[in-house]
Amino acid sequence: MTRPVGKTATPTWPNLHFESALWLAGKKIIAGVDEAGRGAWAGPVTAGAVILPFDQPELMNILHGVRDSKLMTAHQREHWAGVIRQIAIAFSSGWANSSSPTPAPTPAQTQTQTQTTTTSTPTTTTTTTP
Repeated sequence: MTRPVGKTATPTWPNLHFESALWLAGKKIIAGVDEAGRGAWAGPVTAGAVILPFDQPELMNILHGVRDSKLMTAHQREHWAGVIRQIAIAFSSGWANSSSPTPAPTPAQTQTQTQTTTTSTPTTTTTTTP
């Protein structure tokens, strides 16, 4: 089941359709990105990204219960966030609002953050690898 978005159809629940096509094309590192909030002009916005392992044959079975966060309870969101953190190659989250913008990190800063936060829980603008 899908819902139309622009000229493409977006699934109503997560699947690996887009990632699988890219993996088959030889791309191995693909970040899924999402945001929540009113937008940069209207108020605070939170964004997150996750890179899932392309070589995990049971990935869809592991993620079977994942749904849009608005369709899950707080307990379900917490549970699935933990599962995703366990299997992810890397994940990150951050937030910003229009009254106190933070400059984006440079590639060198991002690389340093990735290397220095491998065992910590992600915090604002910190990239984490399990």
